[in-house]
Amino acid sequence: MSEARLRIAIPVACWVTFLALVAPGVAAAGEISGLPSHLPPTVRPDYLYFLGNDFVASGTSDDYRTQQIMVAGRISESWLAVLDQSILTREDLDVDDRARIDTMTLSLGYELLRNDTEGQRTSLAAGVALRSIGNYAGERIQNGFHRLVASDTDAIPYTDTRETDPAAWFLVEHYRRLSAASGDDFWRNWDIGLWARAGAFGSAGGNFDGIAGLYAVASRPALDLWLGLRRDWRRGYGQDFVLQDTAAEEDKFAVSFGVRFGALVIETVQRIDSAASYGQISFLSSPETRRRTHRSPARFEGQLSLQIPHVTFQAAARWHRRLFTSPQSVWGEAAFAEIRGGQPQLGRNAALFVDTKAGISR
Repeated sequence: MSEARLRIAIPVACWVTFLALVAPGVAAAGEISGLPSHLPPTVRPDYLYFLGNDFVASGTSDDYRTQQIMVAGRISESWLAVLDQSILTREDLDVDDRARIDTMTLSLGYELLRNDTEGQRTSLAAGVALRSIGNYAGERIQNGFHRLVASDTDAIPYTDTRETDPAAWFLVEHYRRLSAASGDDFWRNWDIGLWARAGAFGSAGGNFDGIAGLYAVASRPALDLWLGLRRDWRRGYGQDFVLQDTAAEEDKFAVSFGVRFGALVIETVQRIDSAASYGQISFLSSPETRRRTHRSPARFEGQLSLQIPHVTFQAAARWHRRLFTSPQSVWGEAAFAEIRGGQPQLGRNAALFVDTKAGISR
């Protein structure tokens, strides 16, 4: 197979894998809010945006950890920060019993140990956090996403639980390469290794989250595949039934499968004892994914963006073309075009939405 064909085949294979995961089912576990995201050991991101949702797995039911949004970044070589918002819902109940709650977690961590040698990587990070439980625009975000994809919206009341607690956490990872790439042939040009990951998060309010996993990893430049078994623990979530039911659903064994292509990470977590599952899409920036060879402004630029909590989508393009200025001028001409879409919820009113083209809609 030629190099040109491989450049096409690899991203196509990644998206085919992603589409194959999107099938009817039930949602279940997500990541531990406040811990750094689940990423293969070949990358060490400086910045990361994480979106977890049941539509990135074999599930379309908005139950338990319906959606999770995480933004993480390195403050310096050893310091890192994580901001996580999770939307928890219980819909698969009688109308009078349905409810929702949100969690917001801000973490600050320090990498105590980092050991990178030939074929082996070990890291240990620990930190403190502040986790708050309450109403953090989860309904607005969920209904905004539903309107964006022409899905049904619903008004689900929040529980009365309001709580903010300090917390502490740790995360340890170890990767060992078992066999190195043995040639230039596509099927032989892979590093094969084992990746172990364990972490815990405990709050002063009595909440405890734990995770342990073991994964087989196949890697080559810009591409990682991993498959493994993970075990999650959730304890101390008796504040209300939404938190309790979500914790019980996530306290399970599961199979995890993921793929990284460049800056894009897609992973699905499938529970062993049922059809329940959860998935993530992450976009990251790291020395391994950034290109440093570009020295002049591009003639054509494209941009995709998603605004939250007023969920709207924007696609924009800019074309640079000098007509009236010289190449030495600091000024230049450009043609700009954009498309916006979405119908964000109007405040806390789940019956009214703001149409980006035509005002208020019901």
